[in-house]
Amino acid sequence: MRRWPMLMRRGNTFYSRVQVPLRPQPLFGRKEVFKSLRTSDPEEAKLLSLRVAGELKKMFAALNKKARLSRS
Repeated sequence: MRRWPMLMRRGNTFYSRVQVPLRPQPLFGRKEVFKSLRTSDPEEAKLLSLRVAGELKKMFAALNKKARLSRS
């Protein structure tokens, strides 16, 4: 399963698509995240998608920790 990040293009705008890991899905409320990168430049979109994925990875780690603590 691919999680980090996937670029999509709708019209002229690129979007980053990231799958939410299984454990934090119930807390996050979704299986995937789509975020507009607000650019039509493919090279800029690649860099922005990595930044978005990094931010989401931190958020997922925090939710994963919260899920583990709630089970204890």
